[in-house]
Amino acid sequence: MRTPIVAANWKMNGNIQLLESFAKQSWNTRSAQVIWGLPSIYLVKAKQLGLSALAAQDVSAHEKGAYTGELSAEMLQEVGCEYVILGHSERRSYHQEDEALLVEKCKQLKKQGLKAIYCIGESLEEYENQQTDEALKRQLDPIIEAGLLDEQSVIAYEPVWAIGTGNTATLKYAQTVHAKIRNMLKEKYATIAPSIRILYGGSVKADNASQLFSGEDIDGF
Repeated sequence: MRTPIVAANWKMNGNIQLLESFAKQSWNTRSAQVIWGLPSIYLVKAKQLGLSALAAQDVSAHEKGAYTGELSAEMLQEVGCEYVILGHSERRSYHQEDEALLVEKCKQLKKQGLKAIYCIGESLEEYENQQTDEALKRQLDPIIEAGLLDEQSVIAYEPVWAIGTGNTATLKYAQTVHAKIRNMLKEKYATIAPSIRILYGGSVKADNASQLFSGEDIDGF
């Protein structure tokens, strides 16, 4: 059985006071795994406060070297990260990250035993033009073909048209897309595809989470 995930991507938000307030809370981790996707500058503090599991929001495609401002997978592993968020729509859009770059980043994670939360999803234009399948295949196939996924990997389906807009996919639509993603995984990873967790992200709120979670292939948010 796949353990559900609740993953919080703080993006460029928060401060130490907010971090401390979350650390004081009692989190039920028996029924779901909680993952904290924090700004990298707060990862050490979060570990000291006892928060886990920790996820960085990005990683360098390089092992080491003259890459000012970047953080290597080894550095992230050393400060207690278990996961790294890769391919988020904001990174793809604002930093022009493509699949070739993401493959290299994924390779760095594998070397250090870190797990990817690999984000995919269609744009509003692709959604309106019924090109969701093509978009998902374009984003997922290079990682699949490079053999970079395992049963510990996490896929995050985040329809760009729903992120922060208040628009949420219906349960029927989200489950249909999640099932398609799992079928794509099965083509190369038949034995482990049933174990790979697929999350939904896109205007998830307390009042719609339980309905969305009822989808057979939706493993969290």
